Amino acid sequence: MLLRPRSVILAGSSVYPFVALALRTCVYLAWGVLLFGFTPRSANWVGAAAILLVSVLAFAGLGILSASYQILFKRGNPGKWLVLGISGLVGGMMYPVAVLPRPLQILARLIPVTYSLEGMRAALLGAAGWRELLPSFLTLLLFAAILIPFSFVIFSWSLRRTKVTGTLTHI
Repeated sequence: MLLRPRSVILAGSSVYPFVALALRTCVYLAWGVLLFGFTPRSANWVGAAAILLVSVLAFAGLGILSASYQILFKRGNPGKWLVLGISGLVGGMMYPVAVLPRPLQILARLIPVTYSLEGMRAALLGAAGWRELLPSFLTLLLFAAILIPFSFVIFSWSLRRTKVTGTLTHI
C-alpha cells in the first residue's frame, strides 16, 4: 500500500469539494442551455467569476467560524444550521428578496448569500456590466474583509483554548 504525505491528503480533501461543485455547476448550466434557453454567449463570465471569487472569500470566513465551533465543542454546529436556514429562507434562493416582508428584507441584507445570488444572476442572466455588479461585489468584499480577520482571531483562540484544556485531539 502506497502512503501519501499529509500535505497531499489535506490538499486533496480541500480541492475535491471545489472540483465536484464545478462539475455540478457545468451540469446545471448545460440543463439551462438545453431546457430553458439560457444563452451562454450573452452572459458576463468575467463578472460572474469576480462575484464567485469574492463570494468564496466571504463564505470562507463563515466556514472558519464553523470550524472553530467544531474544534471547541466537538459536536454538530447549530450556528451553521442557523446561517444555512436563514440563507435559504430569506437569501433569495427560492424567491426574490423583494417579495419578503420588510423585516425579512433587512435580515436578507445582513447575509452574504443575498449579494452573491444577486450578482451571479445579474452577470449570467442579465449580462450586467461592472457598474451593475459593483454594489454586490463591494458588499461581498466588505463581508470578506470583516469575516476573515474575525474568524482567524476566533479560530486562533479556539485552537489555543483546546491546547490549554488538552481536548484538541479528542473526538
